[in-house]
Formats: sequence, structure tokens, C-alpha cells
Amino acid sequence: MSKYTKLGEDNIKLFQERIDKYNLSNFMEFSFFHDEKMKITSDSFLGKVYKNTELSVVQGVPEVTIIVNEDIFDGLSDLHQIIAIDKLLAFVSYDTEKEKVIKTSPDFSEHSLIFEKYGTELLSLRSEISRLFSEKDESDS
Repeated sequence: MSKYTKLGEDNIKLFQERIDKYNLSNFMEFSFFHDEKMKITSDSFLGKVYKNTELSVVQGVPEVTIIVNEDIFDGLSDLHQIIAIDKLLAFVSYDTEKEKVIKTSPDFSEHSLIFEKYGTELLSLRSEISRLFSEKDESDS
């Protein structure tokens, strides 16, 4: 089992700056931990994001917990740290209608070799395919 420790203050500050940029602190509280044993897996390349239970929140635990391998995070360039933080923060949002924090799933996944070859053109491909399906659905109606 992993042993979690509190993330370093400098890294918490980096996370908090990004949280503030997206106004997430208006809707949810975060806690941050380091897991030295965290490895790359199919669902995590740097960290994990957990939406805590309502019972935990009532007991004073923040709504969202982010756990990263701080040793790896510290080895990243400034730009890559920002990208990694933004990627982790993308896993949570606030549903204003239901007034609750929700955990989200990525809406885009790709093989790394294809992404390296085509980069952001994959997003335009996805948009174009969606547009064509919409047009087809409209014409079939």
C-alpha cells in the first residue's frame, strides 16, 4: 500500500494558481498528496483525481483530492507542470444546476504514435466527423 504525504508548499501553490485561474476554488476545495510509489498506468501518467464522498465532505475533507508522484512532477519543465496540472484539473467540474462537484472523463483518447504524428489535427478530424454525422442525422430525419 502506498504511503501518502502532503505535497510540498511550492507545488500546492502551483496547483492553487491554476485552480484560481479557472475559478474552481469558488465551487470546491482541494487537498494534495504525494505518492512516491505512483507509476504510469493506463489511467494515470502522473497523478490521480478523487471526488470525495458527501460523507467525507461533511466530516471536513475537501471535495477533491489530487495525488501525484511529486518526484516526477518536480522533474518536469515549467510548461509541462502547467499542462499536467491542467490535465488533472480537467477531471473535475461543478454542475451549477445540481450544485455539486462532478468527476469527468476525458472526451478524447488516442494512441501516442498517432498523436505525435498528427497532434492537434486530430481535434479538427474529430470535429469534422461529428459535423458529418450531424448532417447525416438531419438528412435522415
